[in-house]
Amino acid sequence: MPKVSVILTSFNHEKHIQEAINTVLNQSFTDFELIIWDDASADNSWYLINQYSDPRIRAFRNEVQKKGGWGINKAISEVASGKYIAIHHSDDAWEPDKLQKQVAVLDDHPEIGAVFTWSQIINEYGVKLENSWFIQENKTQWQWLNQLFLEENHLNHPSVLIRKQCYQDVGVYSYGLAQTGDAEMWSRVLIKFPIHVIQERLTKHRFFSDESNSSGPRIEVAIRANSEWNILRENYLSIANFEDIVATFPGLERFRNPEGFDNKFLLAMACLECKQRNAWQLGLKWLFDLLNDETRYRKIKELYSFTHLDFIRMTAEFDVYCIERDKQMAERDKQMAEHDKQIAERDKQITSLNQILSERNMQIAGLYNSNSWRITWPLRTTAHHLKRVRHAATPVVRRAASYLVKQYLSSPRIRGWYASAKNISSKAIYPISPKLHELLFVKLKLYLRRHYLNRDRSSSIFASERLYRTMKSVPVDFRPKVSVIVPSYNHARFLRQRLDSIYQQTYSNFEVILLDDASTDESQIILEEYRRRYPQITQCSFNEKNSGEVFNQWQHGFEIASGDLIWIAESDDYCSENLVADLVKYFVDDAVMLAYCQTTFVERESTEPIWSLEEYLVELDPDLWRASFVMSAHHLVNKVWAIKNIIPNVSSAIFRHPRKLELLKNKKWKRMRICGDWVFYLHLIRGGLVAYTPNATNYYRLHQNNTSRNTYSKDIYYQEHEQVAKQVLTLYRVENGVFERQRHILELHWRSFRTDYSEDSLKKCYDYERIRHYSAQRKPNLLMASFALIAGGGETFPIKLANILKAAGYGITFLNCHEAATEIGVRRMLREDIPLLELDTLEKLSAVVDDMGIELVHSHHGWVDVSVCNFLEQNSNSQLIVTLHGMYETIPPIELPHILPLLKKRVDKFVYTADKNLTVFDTNHFDINRFVRIDNALDIIPITPVPRFQLGISENAFLICLVSRAIPEKGWQEAIEAVKLAREIHQKDIHLLLIGEGPEYDRLKPIIKDEFIHFLGFRANIRDYFATSDLGFLPSRFLGESFPLVLIDCLHSNRPMLASNVGEIKRMMSTSSGPAGTVFDLENWNIPITNVAEIIATYAEEKNLYLDHLHRVPVAAAKFDPAILLKNYEAVYLELCRKKTGKTLS
Repeated sequence: MPKVSVILTSFNHEKHIQEAINTVLNQSFTDFELIIWDDASADNSWYLINQYSDPRIRAFRNEVQKKGGWGINKAISEVASGKYIAIHHSDDAWEPDKLQKQVAVLDDHPEIGAVFTWSQIINEYGVKLENSWFIQENKTQWQWLNQLFLEENHLNHPSVLIRKQCYQDVGVYSYGLAQTGDAEMWSRVLIKFPIHVIQERLTKHRFFSDESNSSGPRIEVAIRANSEWNILRENYLSIANFEDIVATFPGLERFRNPEGFDNKFLLAMACLECKQRNAWQLGLKWLFDLLNDETRYRKIKELYSFTHLDFIRMTAEFDVYCIERDKQMAERDKQMAEHDKQIAERDKQITSLNQILSERNMQIAGLYNSNSWRITWPLRTTAHHLKRVRHAATPVVRRAASYLVKQYLSSPRIRGWYASAKNISSKAIYPISPKLHELLFVKLKLYLRRHYLNRDRSSSIFASERLYRTMKSVPVDFRPKVSVIVPSYNHARFLRQRLDSIYQQTYSNFEVILLDDASTDESQIILEEYRRRYPQITQCSFNEKNSGEVFNQWQHGFEIASGDLIWIAESDDYCSENLVADLVKYFVDDAVMLAYCQTTFVERESTEPIWSLEEYLVELDPDLWRASFVMSAHHLVNKVWAIKNIIPNVSSAIFRHPRKLELLKNKKWKRMRICGDWVFYLHLIRGGLVAYTPNATNYYRLHQNNTSRNTYSKDIYYQEHEQVAKQVLTLYRVENGVFERQRHILELHWRSFRTDYSEDSLKKCYDYERIRHYSAQRKPNLLMASFALIAGGGETFPIKLANILKAAGYGITFLNCHEAATEIGVRRMLREDIPLLELDTLEKLSAVVDDMGIELVHSHHGWVDVSVCNFLEQNSNSQLIVTLHGMYETIPPIELPHILPLLKKRVDKFVYTADKNLTVFDTNHFDINRFVRIDNALDIIPITPVPRFQLGISENAFLICLVSRAIPEKGWQEAIEAVKLAREIHQKDIHLLLIGEGPEYDRLKPIIKDEFIHFLGFRANIRDYFATSDLGFLPSRFLGESFPLVLIDCLHSNRPMLASNVGEIKRMMSTSSGPAGTVFDLENWNIPITNVAEIIATYAEEKNLYLDHLHRVPVAAAKFDPAILLKNYEAVYLELCRKKTGKTLS
């Protein structure tokens, strides 16, 4: 009797049926039977099935098509004899070790009912598609049940291996379910048994481009599934334990009552908290049933104070049949009909105008033929020449006018002359001709500002838009999740307008976090009402005691938020329905850290507009906000934002989630009352871009305590501006004159809103002498330049260094040259608060470096080194640092003469990690003083070893872990041969993990069938895999190998390393008591497989030797302290800054 019965369902897949069968027959696990059940295929499927003579195959065929799970059920109940059952489909495929790994899990864990795998989505041609639907972390059985309840089935049917006993306990597949048959089965299984998902893509699931899959995105599929999901939800009524219900739906904890519970009531509440309307219908139906069961109605009334009046209210709240939407659609249709009517009327008018135009053309033709037209020809010719002269002179006049405007703005002396002339005119000309005086000194000035200052501003904006990517390239599927945080305190009267303007946004991918800081009005009641109305996207968190500081509420919201973007929507404001949609699109550029929109200030009660954003910023450049823009933070801070907070209300802005922003730990910042949001923006946007659009509007409600007079009359207003100025100098390289402008505006406010102005009074609150010294604390702005976001030491080290520098207070911008497709796991290594800049051409690099205020450019790849040197050759504003990762040793000598002269001319400092890095440069007579040695280091991070059973590996096996790019020079082939040989010679259970992607992974994985070789592909958490292993392995013969980061990862995982003696590996592993592992020499740059196999076997056999090396690991790892790395790189950066500026940056 076979251990596994594979049930393969077949229907009209003649192109794929043989691949499906072959991937079963080629399994490394062989104790199985293959039951093929064809559902009356009309193509050649049945013929192809019958071409197989393998005795393990038994084939059956329906005479007529049965659909659904009929064939599977027949096979389970009448044919299958295995202990375990695997389901397979005729258009899918398996990896060779799928069954072997799944059987191992079920054998070792009798409590598990079924084991699934991750699935790789492919198309009809076998091409891999980017789709992570079936890529899920392991969960409890209750968490899986929660997902299914919410109509999310992430368990791939053809990936399952299930105990036959499970089918016997819960029943076979239900008939009549075309879309949710497998999900409905999983719900029954999960109510009784836990499951496990092997986190490897061992199943290939095919999606057809014509959407012909049974689950394809067709309208009939959606309609059918909408009806079927409630059949699945009915199964949950069999959960009879309160703790199991709460484990499935944690939000139901609020219904805990020591007197008991009613599971149907609780599940009805769970339905009403779903986003699916069909679940609402079922929840209301269950509540109706309870109300009409006298015994249970009495029970829920006693337990939950729930009555028929609550039910009646709910039937109005939950619009199951979309009546409100249909009403809105009907109104839209009515409006459309009216528009069509207006268009028809316009068409009639256009026809009439065309007729008039035709008549006029006839009249003009008659005029051209008249005697008077011929007689006046000389006059017309003269007028034409005068027009040409005026046309030629206009650019000259405009340039002169533009020059005068610029001189007026930039020169205090010219402004003084202008003021003197105006004063003389007011005494001499105004009494005689007031209109002439007004023309010269009022109207002409206004005209020049509007026409020439505005023209200059527009051109600079357009230049900025040409520098950075714009919204024109926004993909249709770009829909990042937005977390809307609503911090509320005693704003009950405004809350409904606020919340309606959030939930009615045209953008739909958002969650809402409703916070309340112990309001004493009805705020919490209203917030809870909206949570019940929109339960699928809303959660509440109420403080019992007022926190006293608004930024505590912000931080609490950040901690709850799961979105990539944050919108803090203050509880007394409201907005246009397009605010989120218009702002989110800017974040397609990963360098945009914040986007904001127009703000209109309104009266507290009447909502009448008081003033606009342009009027609020009149002291700066009101024309700047008339059009959309994308600007660098450096440019915008120097232009306006250092002078005044250009975002008067946080509700107008959306920004990236500030998860690791160091400012959030600053208690002094949290105590700020007026300018704290301004300081937050300055920290958040540093090194990145800021976007603005006037096409959406935030309405900022003014109260008595936030009006200008009330704010400007307090000392704290001016004191906090001094704090802002200090922060600006600490974070930004500020141009001359910025704080003079800020002080001038503050003086105007003091004079306008206070009666006690004096120089000394203002100085007590705001004094530039106290401010200016803070510039010495600023750390420079640095552009970290990377070849691509891909795996590899030279590619990941700049990411990790950027993270360390950001935490240390540097202004970091990360430039991805995008010379290879981005690997999402590598992209996620970069801190979210570091702007990621991608230019459409590096020709813009010099302009971008200047625009962003970059002082240091740090490159880590030969191609990037040369490109940066080329495009920054004439740019003297930035210093260039190159870290050598071993690439130049691999470049053919014939190419070096084209590269090295440019490096010699432009690079200010070289950092190397291995002596061999210097050979090329010594030979070509580079100045040795431009080189400094810095050993690599990596951050210390939490480690969670991967359980071995997930990998199908015994706890007693000796496990080796190799992590690298999968290229021949990294020794994957030799590693496999060495492990095989070690097993053969010494009969030890030795396993090898191979982590990484590349050509060797693609070549070796299909041909290596040994169960002790595990191809895992890319993994971001490599230290977790080192920690579950016994030994790290680095059999590299890569010429450029210098100071491998993976060795540091291994040591930080507290594991010894077996590595080839290249670069600085031997020195890296050394300690005073001996090496933290073993180093072997290459033989003519070849790996000595027999020698390496002996070393592996020795480690597996001699426990004392292994433990001796293991005990040395912490000492070796201590050498690679990120604090030392930071100190050494800071010394390089600050040396270059002193060389450039002649002063010290601390």
